[in-house]
Amino acid sequence: YEFIRQIGECKSKSDEDVIMQKESMYLRALLGAPKIEKERIREIMLRLMYLEMLGHDASFGYIHAVKACVESDVTIKRSGYLATSSFLNENHDLII
Repeated sequence: YEFIRQIGECKSKSDEDVIMQKESMYLRALLGAPKIEKERIREIMLRLMYLEMLGHDASFGYIHAVKACVESDVTIKRSGYLATSSFLNENHDLII
């Protein structure tokens, strides 16, 4: 992935923040689209987790991670469960 390579090559935290801000805006745009390709959902979930692991806000994608848990495709469902378990704690409002 180009995104991960760019993060690895950052010389400072401010460089990383700029890249992460762009990635956040890109993912928001993808998730805001009326129809998301099934093949892209898994990739989006992984990118959201990477964003969150590096300390940036990915809360805009939490509901999409929960929605991915009910998909019929097993790979999407697995990435949805993985993202949901990493994003949400046991007391979060989205946990049923």
